[in-house]
Amino acid sequence: AISAQTTPAAASEGDWRIGSGAKFAISGTWRMSYRISTKNTFLHVVDAAADLSPMASACRRRASSAGAMVRRVPFEARASAERPGFRAPPQIPSNASAFDPDGAAMLRFRLDCAAPSEARAIADGLRGQVCVAACSTNAHLVLVDLVHRLPRDEAGFIAEELLSGNAAHIARHVSGHVVLIALLQHRAEETATARIIDEMLLPEGGSPLFCHKFAHRLALTILSNGSQKQRETIIASLASHVQRFARHRFASLVLEEAIGHAEVDGHRRIVSELLRYPTSLPRLACHCFGWHVVRALMADPSAMPTVREYVASSIDRLAKDRYGSKFLQVAAAMNSPESFEHAVLFGA
Repeated sequence: AISAQTTPAAASEGDWRIGSGAKFAISGTWRMSYRISTKNTFLHVVDAAADLSPMASACRRRASSAGAMVRRVPFEARASAERPGFRAPPQIPSNASAFDPDGAAMLRFRLDCAAPSEARAIADGLRGQVCVAACSTNAHLVLVDLVHRLPRDEAGFIAEELLSGNAAHIARHVSGHVVLIALLQHRAEETATARIIDEMLLPEGGSPLFCHKFAHRLALTILSNGSQKQRETIIASLASHVQRFARHRFASLVLEEAIGHAEVDGHRRIVSELLRYPTSLPRLACHCFGWHVVRALMADPSAMPTVREYVASSIDRLAKDRYGSKFLQVAAAMNSPESFEHAVLFGA
């Protein structure tokens, strides 16, 4: 909001104070005190004596607080970035901190087009506190950008410090698992990154990761970007309790991804466990999470004939179930492409 303030001494001119602190003079005579506010993109001049109601004042305070929270990049940086062809970001203030919302936004903005020397200077500011930064709401984003921007021989300190810390705790953290995923996607060949993954897979083959809200995303990344040995470890752990994992909210996503990796040793063991009993597959297809696993299993060419046989024997039961009917619609679309539109219309 824009406010106007006057003093008795300023009878012929006064200062308008805008949110950014800018000032400019207006000539004229002010015979009444007033307030300038914005409403629906229009400026309104109202009598200062007619104060807003307590409810309206509270709404204005909430709107101002929300606007301050949304602003992630300083105004000067945003205004410069909107200029056509702008490339050079503003200088980083000496007190910019990766743990502060505005400081982290400034550092990330600078990293977008920073020279290697500037990226190294930002990285040096986080040396020795990578584990703390990985668990920070703001600083972990700066670490992810550093993983993307730094040369391969200069970003190794991130994985090394995470290795010396509690990597298992960081993998379960709402912010820390994002840093580990970035390392696995872009630095999987580095020794420190491989050792971090091996340490997390060592206890129980990584099964504690599968059932965690955030750590299961790391398990999915290992299946797609990890080494052959790491993927085999995950698949062997999944096969040991395949029925339990198939019915878990997060572990079922990892199992669904593992079924698609037919080239990994141990894949046949998962398929065999899921198809061991003719009655277990229809029950799994009636589960809110398990029917996604059966759908992935049906996409496997080696398992499709057996899945069709088991489904055909229990089609009446599946048709009466909420999730079983969804599976039947998707199965019909997979077998007959022209019925795909029918499956979509019924919400599969």
